[in-house]
Parts: sequence; structure tokens; C-alpha cells
Amino acid sequence: MIELKDIKLAKIKKGKLYPYLKDITLVGRVDEDEEFIIYGCETKDESKFYQGILDYDKVDKTHNFKTVEEVESYWIEVGDLLIYLKKR
Repeated sequence: MIELKDIKLAKIKKGKLYPYLKDITLVGRVDEDEEFIIYGCETKDESKFYQGILDYDKVDKTHNFKTVEEVESYWIEVGDLLIYLKKR
């Protein structure tokens, strides 16, 4: 079970997601492999976050999202879209 003390705030400083999620305060936790698991972002960054996920998916083509609304709905309702960031 995840405890509140395990939840962290982070910002991406480099890597493949940097162009899409830079300047966004992410919410998540560090797992046993020292990867940061993104659960979402601060409320003030939500529109930028969903747009960033959409823009990344257009390149990555994992989910083939078409709109920001699709990203937001999937993130909130389906809940299995987690992003892992390797610590470097």
C-alpha cells in the first residue's frame, strides 16, 4: 500500500519526455528500482500535462490519442496509464 509520505513532487530535467512535460510539477513516487512513477501532476499544471501526454503520444503512438479530452478521460477513468522515468 502506498502511503502519503511516499508521494513526491518532481520535475523532468532531461530525457525523452522533457520536451513534452518540462515546467510541469509531477506527482508520483519512487519505486524499488529508483524509477519515478508518475501518477499525475499538480492541479495548476493539468492542461499542460494532458497536452504534453497527447503530444508525446503523437510521436510514440502507444495509445493513438486524438484530443486532450481523450488523454484526460483515459488518465482519470481507465487509470492504467502510468509513466515510469528511469533515474539517471
